[in-house]
Amino acid sequence: MPGTVQGQISNSRIKFEQLSVRDGLPDNTISCILQDQKGFMWFGTYKGVARFDGYDFEIFQYDESNPNSLQGNLVSAMEQDHLGRIWIGSSSNGLSIYTPETGMFTRLSDGVADSLVIAHYSIRSIFEDSRQYMWVGTEDGLSVVSPDGKWHQKYYFREGDEQTVNGRVIYDIAESKDGRIWLATENNQLSVYDPRTSTFDQVTYTDLSLADKDDNVLKNLHFHNDTTLFVASINGGLSRLNLKTLTYKTYRSGSGINGPSTMQIRDILSVDTLLWLATDGSGIDLFNPGTEVFSNANKSTQDLTSLSSNAIWTLSRDLQGIIWIGTYDGGVNKYDPQHNMFQLIENNPCDDTSIPNQPVLSLYEDNQEQLWIGTDWGGLVLKARAGQTLRFDHSNGLSTDVVKTISTDRLGNLLIGTYNQGLTRYRPETGHFEHFKREKEHYAALPSNNIWSIFTDSRGLTWLGTLGGGISIFDPVKRDFHLPDLSYLNGGQFHVYHIMEDSQSNLWFSTDGGLLYYQRRLDEWTSIIPSDKLASSNHLLNQTKGTIEDKFRNIWIASASGLIRYIPEKNEFILFGREAGFPELPLLGLQTDDFGNLLVVSKTHLSQFDLSTHAIISYEIPDNLFNHNALLKSSNGQVYVGGTQGITSFDPALLRKNTYIPPVYITDFQVFNQSQKPLIKGTVIDSTIENTTLIEIAHEQSVINFEYTALNYIASSRNEFAYWLEGFDDDWQYVGGRRLATYTNLDPGKYTFHVKASNNHGVWNDTGASVRLIVHPPFWKTRWFQVVLIVVGSGLIYWIQRVRITQLRKAYEFERLSSEQEMIRIRNQNLSQELESTKSEMNAVTMSYLHKNQKLQQIREKARATASRISAQDVGLVNKLVKEIDQQLQDEDYWDQFEHQFNKSHDNFLTRFKNAYPDLSKRELRMCAYLRMGLDNHEISILMNVTVRTVEQSRYRIRKKVNLEKRQSFTKMVLRF
Repeated sequence: MPGTVQGQISNSRIKFEQLSVRDGLPDNTISCILQDQKGFMWFGTYKGVARFDGYDFEIFQYDESNPNSLQGNLVSAMEQDHLGRIWIGSSSNGLSIYTPETGMFTRLSDGVADSLVIAHYSIRSIFEDSRQYMWVGTEDGLSVVSPDGKWHQKYYFREGDEQTVNGRVIYDIAESKDGRIWLATENNQLSVYDPRTSTFDQVTYTDLSLADKDDNVLKNLHFHNDTTLFVASINGGLSRLNLKTLTYKTYRSGSGINGPSTMQIRDILSVDTLLWLATDGSGIDLFNPGTEVFSNANKSTQDLTSLSSNAIWTLSRDLQGIIWIGTYDGGVNKYDPQHNMFQLIENNPCDDTSIPNQPVLSLYEDNQEQLWIGTDWGGLVLKARAGQTLRFDHSNGLSTDVVKTISTDRLGNLLIGTYNQGLTRYRPETGHFEHFKREKEHYAALPSNNIWSIFTDSRGLTWLGTLGGGISIFDPVKRDFHLPDLSYLNGGQFHVYHIMEDSQSNLWFSTDGGLLYYQRRLDEWTSIIPSDKLASSNHLLNQTKGTIEDKFRNIWIASASGLIRYIPEKNEFILFGREAGFPELPLLGLQTDDFGNLLVVSKTHLSQFDLSTHAIISYEIPDNLFNHNALLKSSNGQVYVGGTQGITSFDPALLRKNTYIPPVYITDFQVFNQSQKPLIKGTVIDSTIENTTLIEIAHEQSVINFEYTALNYIASSRNEFAYWLEGFDDDWQYVGGRRLATYTNLDPGKYTFHVKASNNHGVWNDTGASVRLIVHPPFWKTRWFQVVLIVVGSGLIYWIQRVRITQLRKAYEFERLSSEQEMIRIRNQNLSQELESTKSEMNAVTMSYLHKNQKLQQIREKARATASRISAQDVGLVNKLVKEIDQQLQDEDYWDQFEHQFNKSHDNFLTRFKNAYPDLSKRELRMCAYLRMGLDNHEISILMNVTVRTVEQSRYRIRKKVNLEKRQSFTKMVLRF
């Protein structure tokens, strides 16, 4: 099955990785693919658009309640313009434009009216030309939009009109180097627009009739170079148009390797010197325009790394050379050239010549360059140079189907180390198997029947390493074994996994208890315990699985703790472990390539270790789990590694370090685990996080998260990250593959969050991404509040002082007033006493005057009564007496004296009452005074020498003068005044 590495075809199958709805895609039907200017991958589906960063998908879909959402979910085309906006067409709902700064979509209206931008609601193609004009092809017409969006022109098909586009449906749009715009319509000719003359022309591109419009649907254009245009369509196959001569050639299916696998071709992509053709039903065709040879890669139900669907709808190649394949109902397929440098040779149940469906435990190339493969319960397989495959198992000569190691003896016989069945020798010329197994008193010098390693040295000695029995030496001539004179230091040294001879003919044995070193010249054995030499208590250092010597005679050791370099001349050991860059431990085997590197094998990784710089480049091999020492470099330089799924093969010359510097972006900012998005109520950002330079939060927003990514799509899981919150962290925090940084309870202040990342081969983007962060303090910690607090505090102190002074003054005034009030009280008391005394005196005088008047009135009445009984001469005397009595009763001097004393004792009542009611006469005031003293009408009549009736009448007149209502008491009014 053909594959490509940097545009070259190899003889191994192509491997793909798959992404589907299980990984986060909204739908498994992919209609278009785009990599934006930042490096994110966009996938148009039938359920919206998905943006991918190598880890997660962000989904954009139509939302009826959000006018800034996608116009329609049936996405048919995408294009990014020079401003970074992404134009997204729907097959049934028109066009949307995504603005990365805001994360919002703008919807463009469609229709024939001049004011409407888009010709029709069903979008087929979108293209930006070299003049930055946007071309939008629809189901019915073409729209051209100026770079500033202020001008647009629409073209509709009109039968017989050569000054417009030659078909209704615009399937694809492309631009040639001379600036002409090529349009693929349902017409059997291409429509070509020349911006210099603003005219349309038609070009024939195929020798097929394609008379039926169904033969021209979904037509696709692709400029392979400046002079060649390839055109493909459903039912139209592949056509090649020479732009200089306008000559053409059509490649039809049914022509073997000189034609495509089907006439249904939906997309074309140039990959270096090859064309990749997306077929609708036959997978991917690979076409070499130079040789005009086609090959095919399609879906295989037995191969999980094959295409997920044979209905391929779209192709795209990113900046790293990865090819992204959109399928119908099969999700996204990803072709990684670096991953395809490693090919898996595995069992094919439909191929009798394939290897058994069992783990591969050992590999060996004989002197005829034939490959021998030892398996776990699958026996022994010979892949001969002529292409034949021979299988050996317990049914045709092998003692067991578990083959742990393979080598040859000095006689040219194949030696096979087995599990639990000892040593087997195979004579190729006779096809005869001979078995050597330790049994009772037989082959006693074979210490174990588990042969884990075999090596025939430069002297012709064959050394055997066993599991649990240590080392034995096999003599192929005598067909016998003997044990070396060796003292083992620990039990781990009885488990021997690998044997190596150095340039001085010394032998090195890798065991679970360190190294056993045989110095041939001195015939001495030495135990080398790496943990002792490295002054370490880590016993994993002693679990060694292989050794190799470099050209400087350094010994390199594969251990469970890493790669160890031993310099015999200095007796110096140096460990290269995880810190040095090995992604996985333990190490299971070593081999050299032809370029100054060690090839180091672990369970799922193969690493290149540069012997001069000590740089490590590692490749993850996810489709195989390697076994220890199942490692072979063949005579042609190809390397084979055995594992649980078969054999992984590769050419070290094709291995390439990933030098791509991955763009780094902050992809999410969360407050209390809630993502912050622009235009969302309560959000702290007003643009998408990738375009945000400053974030401001309140002090109570105390739990924040930063999510980030590196846009390296080659083995993304091995990207590494480091972040640093400047103003909080002391230095960079290296966090491996973790993509989340969390901070809690940050102090108010200004910070800057930095993040950087490396790709899978440790190439760092040290610039990375950053965003400034301001944590606002609570209002009581703000500067303005502190100023206010100082002012208020100063004012409060001043106020307290003023209050204190005022209180002291008040206390002083209170004491003074208290003294004065006491004096006043005493004076008032004295005055009250005097007043009471005055009142008592006045009451006494008044009552005395009352009694006097009462007596005089009685005398006057008696005199008047007497006058009726006496003579006329005496009547005159009596009348004179009565007149004198009346004069006494009208004593004005008494009133004047009374008025003065009354005002004095009754709070100046008469003066106040007179001022309040100036119409009152002197007699009326006198009557009020008597009422104030509590006298009744009778007493008042005596004092005023009038009748009671006169008093009552006077009171009535007074009531009227003071406007007193009837229901009110006149006496109470006088008493209260």
